[in-house]
Amino acid sequence: MVIFGALAWLLLLFMATLLAVGSVQKLMLTLLVGLAAASAFEVDRLGIVIDRQMVQSMAIAATTEAGHLLTTDFLGYFFLHATPRLLLIFWPQVR
Repeated sequence: MVIFGALAWLLLLFMATLLAVGSVQKLMLTLLVGLAAASAFEVDRLGIVIDRQMVQSMAIAATTEAGHLLTTDFLGYFFLHATPRLLLIFWPQVR
């Protein structure tokens, strides 16, 4: 299981390297971390499995459709899981 997680992480880094060039790379990694934290909340709290169609519908959903899902539990989980990873993205100053 650990090997699968490491391979998935390397695949995400490879995709981020290919798709994001220069100054856009931090933005791309921020979007990936935010999407991962939101998906992890759904998996951990609700016990569902996220597939490709669910991620696509999450990305195009209007705020009025998903407004009832933005609870304090979700926001706390999101900031607890996303903030350390975002600090690792924005902390190093690469020139």
